[in-house]
Amino acid sequence: MIAHYTDGSAVQRGDRVRYHQTPGGILSPATNLDGTIRWHYGTAEPYPPYQERREELLTAYEQESWRIDPDELYCRGDDGHWYHMAPHIIEPVKQ
Repeated sequence: MIAHYTDGSAVQRGDRVRYHQTPGGILSPATNLDGTIRWHYGTAEPYPPYQERREELLTAYEQESWRIDPDELYCRGDDGHWYHMAPHIIEPVKQ
């Protein structure tokens, strides 16, 4: 699954991004104390555990229609957490 910005352009590896979960989904986006949506800031990068098993996962993805794309980009948050961004709200952060 390819992560896209709100303008429809594809997120590229190394991009600085801000992300939050899509409102109305299974999990609501995190909020600040004042009720505003909390954005997570970070860098778009491949998820390390998937990169360690890249060849195995890529073969399964291509041959068996398995749903893990090892090259999918995640948000490596400035807080040290990893966020799955593809189906959510992503905006570029101006450097």
